[in-house]
Amino acid sequence: MQTAITSSRARTAHVCGVGAITHPHAHPHPPIHLPTMVAGYIIDYANSVRRRRAGPDASGKDPNHEIEHNFVLCHTLHPLTKLLFWVTNVPYWGLCYVIVERSLGNRLGESLVLECLKPLCANSHVHGVCVFVIAVASTSFHGFQLELDKQLSNQCGCLIGFTGFKMHKRKEDDAPDGMSLSTRSSSSSGRTYYPKPTPSRKRLIKKLLLCDVLCANVYVAFLMTCASLVQVLKVSVLPIACMFIAAQAKRKQAYTTYVLFHSLWHLGSAWAIYKAFGDERNEKVL
Repeated sequence: MQTAITSSRARTAHVCGVGAITHPHAHPHPPIHLPTMVAGYIIDYANSVRRRRAGPDASGKDPNHEIEHNFVLCHTLHPLTKLLFWVTNVPYWGLCYVIVERSLGNRLGESLVLECLKPLCANSHVHGVCVFVIAVASTSFHGFQLELDKQLSNQCGCLIGFTGFKMHKRKEDDAPDGMSLSTRSSSSSGRTYYPKPTPSRKRLIKKLLLCDVLCANVYVAFLMTCASLVQVLKVSVLPIACMFIAAQAKRKQAYTTYVLFHSLWHLGSAWAIYKAFGDERNEKVL
C-alpha cells in the first residue's frame, strides 16, 4: 500500500512538470534562501505577495530566488568582465584613505539627537575603519562569487604553487543533497544546468554575503545619525536605483546588465558616502 502511494506521488510530480531533481537522501525540509542584498529581499517579498494575490491555486513561494543566481553567473561571464566588475570595489578602498587623510569626520557631529555619539561621529578614524570593513566584505564576497580564486589558480598557480583556497569540509558534505543547480532558459526543457558548487563553497558565499549586507547597512544607519538624514537620502537615490535594477536583472538571468548596474552601485555608493559628509565649508574650525 505504501509503495503504491509513493508511486502515485511520483507520477503526480512528473505530470505537474516541476522539473526538480530529488534524491531519497535529500533533506525533507526546504532550503533557506538568503537575499543577496536588501533589494533582493524586497523583490523576493513583493513577488511572493503578487503570487499569493494571483489566486488560490498560486503558491506564495517564489522558485526563482536570487541567491541561486550567484552560483551561475560565474559560469556565464567572460573572465575579463568578472575582473573589471571586481575592480569596481576599489573606490571603497580609496574612500578609506580620503576619510582619514582629509579628516572628513570633522564635518559631522554638530547637531545630534544622541549626544553620546558625538565623539564617534566626529572621529575620522572610526568612519575610515567602517568603510574599510565594507571594502573587505564587498571585495571578498564578489571575489568568491565570481570564483576569481579559481581563475587565479588556473592562470598563475603553476608559477607560485597556488591551488585555490581550501574550505572546511563537513562530514555531511559527502552526502548527496539531490539538487542540480539550474535556471530557466529558452531550451526545450526550460532549464539550463550548470556545474554545482560544493556545499562548503555555498556556505562560504552565503556567509560573506550576509557580512557584506550587514556591514553596509549598519554603517549607513550610523552615518544617518551623524549626518543630515535628508542629505544622505538625497545622494543615495541613484545608487539605490542601480542596486534594485541590478537585483532584478540577476533574477532575469541578464547577468551582464547585473554587472553593469551593480558596478554603478559600487561607484555610486562610495560617492554617496563621501557626499554625506557634506561640503568643506561645513567643516568645523578647530
